[in-house]
Amino acid sequence: MKNKTKIRFVIKNTFSNKLLSRRWRDWMQPIVLFFLCAFIFQLIFLTGTIHAQEEEEEKIEIGVVLPLSGSNSVFGHIQKNSMIMAVEKINSEGGIDGTPLSLDIKNSGSRIRTARTIVKSFIENRGYPLVIGGFSSSITAAIAAYSERMGVPYLAMTGSADAITQRGYSYVFRMNPTLGMYNYGMLDFLGNVVKPEKVAIVYEENHFGLGNSRAIAGAARTFGWSVPVDYGYEGGNLKLEELIDKLDEARPDVLYLACYIGDAVRILKGLDDRQMSISLVAGSAELARSRFLSDSGAGGENAVVSVIWAPGLEYPGTAEYVQEFREKFGSEPDYHGAEAYAAVQVAADALNRAALLQPRSIAEALISTDILTVFGPVSFPSTGEFTNQNEPPTYVIQWQNARSVVVWPREFAEAEYILPTVGTEFEIQPSSSPLVGEEEERGI
Repeated sequence: MKNKTKIRFVIKNTFSNKLLSRRWRDWMQPIVLFFLCAFIFQLIFLTGTIHAQEEEEEKIEIGVVLPLSGSNSVFGHIQKNSMIMAVEKINSEGGIDGTPLSLDIKNSGSRIRTARTIVKSFIENRGYPLVIGGFSSSITAAIAAYSERMGVPYLAMTGSADAITQRGYSYVFRMNPTLGMYNYGMLDFLGNVVKPEKVAIVYEENHFGLGNSRAIAGAARTFGWSVPVDYGYEGGNLKLEELIDKLDEARPDVLYLACYIGDAVRILKGLDDRQMSISLVAGSAELARSRFLSDSGAGGENAVVSVIWAPGLEYPGTAEYVQEFREKFGSEPDYHGAEAYAAVQVAADALNRAALLQPRSIAEALISTDILTVFGPVSFPSTGEFTNQNEPPTYVIQWQNARSVVVWPREFAEAEYILPTVGTEFEIQPSSSPLVGEEEERGI
């Protein structure tokens, strides 16, 4: 009897254990499955994070400030597109000693305060060892002062106020010419080729207009030209009839315009309405834009313009850059784009040569820069009143048959210049003399 009871108990106990085991298994399976999935997910996430960190470490990143909105946004986007093209080219050729170069491009909105905030974040939060960009002289000056204080190299590529590289900054490097240098090519051309007797200067009283007018007035003293008309006006307040009267009375050989296209066209049409001709119209870079010729018509034909770059210059890579830009964006790049593309070339060159990817080493590499870019030659000498200031050649283009061509300096010319006879006792004799000498340049 006891054996039967024992057998019955064992069978019942066994049955109970199996039932309990099944229930335990049914209850525990989802929990185990949940934790197993969570573990696998966490493992994948951690692996992905580590992989992402490794990928992030496998690039060299620098900060770029551009005006992608606001008053200068058109030029800011030209610069952004050009810089991206340059990075793609550099990375296709091996990057920085085998590591890809990356640009962190931020929008200043054409505002000084925003630009300064961006650069502060670049340096203090992101730890970038190099900053590029700026655009206007006021924004460039603000970035330069902050970068110098923080000991991080800043490569300026557009702002032209002379003072930016006259403060003795060790960490500020400017690639573009100063405003005082913009007209060296034009002054040489006027002084050694055109040789006028009377020059009229018309300019808007802003930073760029005043800088250009002073350069021409200084050249007049150097070369002995008379300046019967020196006419400045506030933006939007050109008194056309008054100006035309002055020009009609003075009858200058050369009319130099340092103003925006709209005002330049009004002046030329005002002269045409009076049936008054001036032997040669010359002007600042604004007149190099195709809109000037299309709006001014015959009045703009044969005008000569002072520029710091032109698409037809035969520097290494320039033709390829211009062609690629046309194909990608359906328009011609201007000097802002060439400056931006070249700034990336200069940065990559310095990063490749720097002993360490740290601010001081990069600054030392920038000091010894000596390369040819799509913009032209770039180096950063500290001479006279300027520190770390590139001194590239500047050029004269002429509108010939509805097309702009480089005509001066002679070694860069795409075509011969076309000039009328200036005055009644003057004959044009093409000059073979070199650019204005150093002493003459310092007198401008």
